[in-house]
Order: sequence, then C-alpha cells, then structure tokens
Amino acid sequence: MPYDLDRMSALGFQDAAAALAVAQFGPIVRRLGRGKDGGRDMEANGVLVWSGTDGSPGEAWDGYSVFQVKHHERPSRSKADAQWLWAEIRKELMAWADPDSNRAQVPKHLVFVTNVRLSPEPGAGGLEYVGTRIEEFFADLADTSQDVDPVASERRARRQRLSALKRWKVVEGNQLDAWLDVHDGVRRAYGAFLTSGDVLADLIRLNPELPADKLEPALRVHARNSLVRDRNIYFDEAGGEGAGVPLDRIAVDLPVRVRATGEAARTIAYTLDRGEHVLSPKISTIDKPRHIVLTGAPGNGKTTITRFLVQAYRAAMLAEMTSLGEDHSEVINGTEQKLKQLRRTLPSHRRWAIRIDLAEFAKGYIDNERKSLMSFIARQVTSQTYSRKLEPWQMKDWMATWPWFIALDGLDEVSEPVVRKWVISCVHEFIADAEADYADLLCLVTTRPTGYVDEMSKSQFDRLDLTDLTTAEALAYGHLVTEIRLHTDSARIERVDSLLRSAAANDNLRHLLRTPLQVQIMSIIAEGAGSLDPDRFRLFWRYYDVVARREQAKEHTRFAEILRDHGQQVLDLHERVGLELQRRSESADGGTATMSEEDLAAIAWHVLLDDEFDPAGKDSRLLERIVQAATHRLVLLVPRAEGYGFDVRSLQEMMAARRLTTGALDTVLERLQLLAPSPHWRNTWLFAAGRIFSEPQDHQHERLIDLVENIDAGVVDRFSSIAPVGPYLAWDMLDDGMASAKPKWLRRLVDLGMTAIDYPAPQPVEDFISLAVRMSEFRDDLRIRVRDSLKASLIGDTSSRVNATSLMTGVGAYTDAVPAHPDVRLLAQVKPEPGRSARPDPVGAWEYFNDALENLAPDDVSADVADAAAALLAARTRPLTSDERTKLEATALSPDATELLEVALEKVVRVEPKVAAACFEVARTMTARRELAEFVAP
Repeated sequence: MPYDLDRMSALGFQDAAAALAVAQFGPIVRRLGRGKDGGRDMEANGVLVWSGTDGSPGEAWDGYSVFQVKHHERPSRSKADAQWLWAEIRKELMAWADPDSNRAQVPKHLVFVTNVRLSPEPGAGGLEYVGTRIEEFFADLADTSQDVDPVASERRARRQRLSALKRWKVVEGNQLDAWLDVHDGVRRAYGAFLTSGDVLADLIRLNPELPADKLEPALRVHARNSLVRDRNIYFDEAGGEGAGVPLDRIAVDLPVRVRATGEAARTIAYTLDRGEHVLSPKISTIDKPRHIVLTGAPGNGKTTITRFLVQAYRAAMLAEMTSLGEDHSEVINGTEQKLKQLRRTLPSHRRWAIRIDLAEFAKGYIDNERKSLMSFIARQVTSQTYSRKLEPWQMKDWMATWPWFIALDGLDEVSEPVVRKWVISCVHEFIADAEADYADLLCLVTTRPTGYVDEMSKSQFDRLDLTDLTTAEALAYGHLVTEIRLHTDSARIERVDSLLRSAAANDNLRHLLRTPLQVQIMSIIAEGAGSLDPDRFRLFWRYYDVVARREQAKEHTRFAEILRDHGQQVLDLHERVGLELQRRSESADGGTATMSEEDLAAIAWHVLLDDEFDPAGKDSRLLERIVQAATHRLVLLVPRAEGYGFDVRSLQEMMAARRLTTGALDTVLERLQLLAPSPHWRNTWLFAAGRIFSEPQDHQHERLIDLVENIDAGVVDRFSSIAPVGPYLAWDMLDDGMASAKPKWLRRLVDLGMTAIDYPAPQPVEDFISLAVRMSEFRDDLRIRVRDSLKASLIGDTSSRVNATSLMTGVGAYTDAVPAHPDVRLLAQVKPEPGRSARPDPVGAWEYFNDALENLAPDDVSADVADAAAALLAARTRPLTSDERTKLEATALSPDATELLEVALEKVVRVEPKVAAACFEVARTMTARRELAEFVAP
C-alpha cells in the first residue's frame, strides 16, 4: 500500500530512511549524525544484498557504500519530480568528483533514497529518466576528447576520483512503500507521519489492545477543548488588562543558547526540530539526551513558549479531524499562520500534547496523594473531558501507541526540598518508564536558572538557556504588544514606539529591553506615564502605579472609589499578600501561590486594623468591599483557580520585596543577609535591593554594598569558599541596573563579581560573559577592572587560570556574534604581566585533607564526615551515585561537618576540578533547599 511519505519533514524522512535501511540490510548500515557529514547520511562497509523484484535474492554489493537521502518538500507527481531528483543527484556527483571537496573517500557504491515516486514505465517513466541522466553524466566524464586546456587537468582529476564509484541505485517512494510493508516495526514507529486523516477515530487500527470505546471519546474531547481553552493569554498575566489575546498573536520564537555546545538557536524551532525525529529508543536516530530543560530568568516567556508548543502539536494532530467547530478551525488556522511567520509549518510528526503545571502536580505530595505523573495526567484528562474515569494504564498504552509531547512547566516554583526531590524523581520515573516501553516521547521541562543545579538527568535532558532579546527583537515585540493593546490607534502606537526607540538608544535604559515581560511593561508605562526608570524595581513599581491610577480614573465603577480613597491600604494589602505567598510557596504545604478568600480577608482585616480602622465594627463594610474588589481584580491581585494571587510571579516578588524593605535599615539588612543565598528568594532579594537603591540615601547604598561584599565571610554552613554567594549577587545587581547611577558602586560590584573566577574551577563562567561585556562597553574604567582581574587570575594557580581562560574564550565568541568596541574585543586576548610566573598548585592536597579529617573531626560528626570523604574521593574519577550524593548532602546539613570539610578541602578543590564540581553542586543544592520562610517576618 502507498504511504503518505510527503507528510514527513526533511528530518523525519531522513530518520525513516535510515531506520528502513537498517531494517532492510541489517546493522551493517551505520546512521551518521547531524552536521557536516561529507555527503554521507548512512554508510556500510561489507556486503549489501539487494532483493529481486519478486522477493528472490538479487545482486550483492561488497565494499564501501554510501546512502544519500533526498527529501522533496512538495512533490508534484509529475515529470518535474524526476527533474528535481536528477538535479539533486547531479550536485552530489559533482561534489564527489571534486578533488577539493571535504569528501575524503569516494564510495564504491552510492544509493540515493528519496520520497518522490518515480514511474517505472519503460521509455517515459521517471525512473528511466533519472537513470539515463546518470549514465549520460558518467559517459560525458569518460569522454577524453573533451580533455582540452584549460580544463583538461580538472576533468582528469574528476574522472580519476569517480573511477572508484562502481555502482549506483535510486530507492524512490514506491520502493520505500514495499520496505514499509515488510518492516512492521519501522512502519509502526513512523505511524504519526504516515497515518493520515482522523487519528483518534481509528485507535483500534493503531493498537487493537487500546480501550477505544473509553479512550477515543476522552482524548477527542480533551484535545478539542484544550485547543480552545488554552488558546488565549491574558494581558494581565504579563502586564496589562482586557480580553484574552490568542497565543498565535503574542508568541515569539525566543533566542536560546545550547549549554552543551554553546550554539545559538531558537526555542520553538529547536524543540520542533527535535520533535520531528522519532524518539523511540528502539529506533531513534537521536542519541541521548533526547529531552530538553529550558531555563530562563523571570519574565523570559517560558510559560508562553510551552503553551504555544503544545498548541502547535494539538493543531497538527487535529487539523484533519472531521468533527471540528469554527472555534477549533480558527485556532488551528491561527497557529498555522504564526508558524508560517516563524518560517515553520505545523509539525509533520504529530504528537499528542499536554502541559503540566509542576506546582499543581506537587500538591499531590502535600495532600498525601503521591501518585505517579502518569496518574496525574490520567486524572487531568478525565477532569477536563467529563468522561468516565481513565486509568493510568490506559494512558500508558496510549503513549506506547502514539507519540507524545509533554511540557512540564515551572520546576522553579517547586522549591521545598523534599517536595522538589519527589517531583524530580517522578519525572525521571516517567521518562524511564516511557523508554522501557519504547515510547516515542519528547519532554520539555522549564525552570529559572537560579537554584537549578542540573538536577534533571544530564543523560536524558539537553539544557537550553534563554538569552536576552536583541534590541531589534525587543522593539519589534514592543510594537506587537502595543498594537494588540491599542488596536488601530496609530498615533498612540507611534508614541509608544518612539519612547521605546529612545530607551533603546539610552545606555541606562537599553538593558531593560531584554525579556518579553519587561518590554511589555515598558510599553504600558510608555503609554500611560511616558518616562522610564533604569532599574527593574522602579520599572515594576511604575507599572503598579500606572495600573492603579488608570483604575482610579475610571468613572462609574464601584471599585474606583476604593482605589482613590484607600490606595494606601490597597497597596499594603498587595505587599502583605505578596510576601505571604512567597513564604507559602517555599514551604511543603504551600502548594501553588494562591490563598483562600478567608486568608485574603484576614490579611485585609490586619491592614485596616494597623491603620486604626475598625474592621470588626463600623469599617466592616470597607473590609467587605476590598475583598469583593479582589474577587474581580484589585490592581494586581486577581482571582485564580483555587483562590487569589498574582498572575505574574515577578509582580508577587516585587510586592514581597516592598514588604521586606519596610522598617528600620538594620532590620531590613538582617532579612536580606538571611535571604541572599536562597534561589527561591533571589528575585525578591533583587527587587528589595533595587528599592533601597531607588531612594537617594547614599548611606543605605553603602550598607547594602558592604553586606554583599562580606556575605561569605565567616560562613560555615554552605561551602562559601567553594560556592560563594557574593560574586553572583554582585553580577545580578549589575545586571539589574540598580547601581548604574554612581560609578563608585559599579566599580565595587564589578570587582566583587570578577572574584568568581578565583574560586575553584569549574565555575559557571558562561553565566556572566554577556554581562562582563556589557559592563565593559558601558564604561572604560569598568573594562579596565575586568581586564586587570583577568591578568591577575592568569598568574594564579591552575583553577584560576582555567576560569580566566574560559571567560576570555566566552568573551571572544560573544563579541564575534554581536557588535562590540575593539577595546572590549581585546579582553579575549588578555595576557599576564610579563615576567610574572603563575602561582604553583598546592602540593599534598589529599594528605592535608586526610590529616584534617583525622585530627579535627568531632566524634559526633566523624561518621558522617567519613561517608562524605568517601563520596568526594569517588568524585575524582566518576559521577556520584545517588547514595553517595545523599550522604554528602546529609553531611552538608551539619554546620560543624561542613566547616570541617571546607577546611580539609582547601587544597583539594584547587587541583581536583571534579571534586570541586561535586562540592559546588551540593552547596548550591543545599542552599536551594533551606527553607527560610519561617524566619522572615510578614
């Protein structure tokens, strides 16, 4: 039977061709990876046996054979297909004949595999046309009468090279149909490409064991309902108000850097390309890791990206369904148009897609319903389709039958140590189970980078790091969101565009045009208030002020009066709710960042009482009105699925920061010192520091800088000499822009930030390459400080030199990719001071380590320290086992044990980078897992 080979993308077809070749000829065929392959998609060294047309043994090829795959995106089923294929083959033959090409070994046999179908009709068929053209090519090359100057030597060289090629063959679409008929395993693996029409209507054909009577209706309703329900994103989720905006209007393909290779990519394109491959372990051409972790700073658009990717896969799967309404068709068409703008099409490899909020999943642990991720998926599909209860095993069978895409969004919102560990173990279990069933699964996990220490298995997950929008991208996105909000008001749109262009030209403001959320907020501020401030705290605070004033100015609304007359109490309520939700989301029983109406009313009651209202008496009506306002929208507080909260986590963190910075300076700084090491509180901490810098109080700025410079001094419970906090806080503060008004603060922060390279290798130096370049571009004196720090580190021990060299290499690659001043480019070529020798590495490191443990270990921690020491010794040569890591983490929870280990490791970590890496990861993990909410006064 004919198969729908044309549905496949180029990537999918190349994988399918490889899988079929392996199935047809056996493991002698070797699939080659992506990239520059020298014209080799597959190769074989040995005997290839070709079957005859009647199934009888045909000819046998002995020697080196190369397969080249040719995919036609839109075959016409006419002679044009044969002409296209010949043109492709001719290019390949010319490349093989070229002595100057990168194709080192000319094969003895060459096989062209294509999806186009060539007619076998004698005399007029496409198969004969291509064969004739190939024979003419060789006949022309063999004609020595054409060996005349000035090209005679070139023709002889080409003839000589191609003399090694003895046989060729074209495997076209009809032949591939026959192979697919024979090789059932390949046919099933590529069913999502090859199956046409309404997939869900024919589940039994896909797998007779599926409970089609229960599963098909549930999946159908879930897919259709989800397509419409999840289409809109609301501007109040990202800094605005009004009706929902379709994802297919607001989504953009954000830039990322692939952590393993350093290559630049685009999130949607990279993920969809990965999804075009069959990822079944039995047949996949993609080596591990197959799945993706996407990290991004607050407001970088991670959730929007995951939602759009899920919609793209839903649209691809449902596009040919017969039972669709107008709304469904509108979403599919809109998604297709957005992909077209991104120079993509609907995914060829159709996947059943679902997005899971990991904070919601984590509530199962909190509620003592510690079920598997598959159980959670089954329950979610059941609840959203009003069908009979689906069992996890039914969903498991469905995953084993049909390809899946699952987006696990918001790992960073699961911060409580025990719950986070359970969630990650559930994800790993889910991945392992899918692999054991040979399921075709693509999984995408999102998280903030702060606090993420590669807990997702590196053998299973690639890491993509979202990078900043370029200025041009930010301005384009700003215009898009402004146009969506202001519709056809061209004068106001141009005014906002003009203000954003001015910000892009301003050295103090340009750095704010970096994430979709910040660009959107700047657009709203530019429309309402006009002026922009140079740091994130004032940007977000100004947004609150603009929205509040806009609400106050509305006439004939029952809540405008509350905002006009009691704006201070409303702000106080936002601050207290923000801090309380930030506290709750850190704790094991916090779940998602929402609170009940009763809790909201209780906080509002305290707000009024503290201002000496009488919420239990004559002002009870005011209390009621404030709570009622929150049930609709109270500036940034909005009703959510299970209570009330903030739709944008960064806005919650900004309000929490305002509450934390209310009070005496000494008290505020004590809170900030406590919270500084915690990844969960880092964004809140930065907003709090930004608020301090927003006030013209130089002594407060001085105190805060002092705190950051000394935050690692005398600390004994977090390996501060191996995994410091201060340098990274300094980089974050510089990145935020809060200290840009005064060069003296910038210099001190740059000096502190650059000390990161003198801590034991390996450090995540790549995390601050772009910022080092930005600071160096901003001021010459900062560039000189970066240069001098590099010079000093280049004469340090091996650890310092490795980090300095890594930073310089990164700066070189970065400035090659973006415009940079010539003096900044020279940072990639810094040399140590002439005549100065590098500091020697410490000697006797392990002897010192053993002596310290033997002579200094108190009896009450000696056993734990011995376990930790054994784990660290193992880390020299291999990754830690789960048990070793657990023992090391347990030891790190003891301040006495940690202090002892830190002393003992003083020399070791300078000469053992793998041990340093293990300590660094454990230190960051334990810092992330320390719950601090109970110590933070609300």
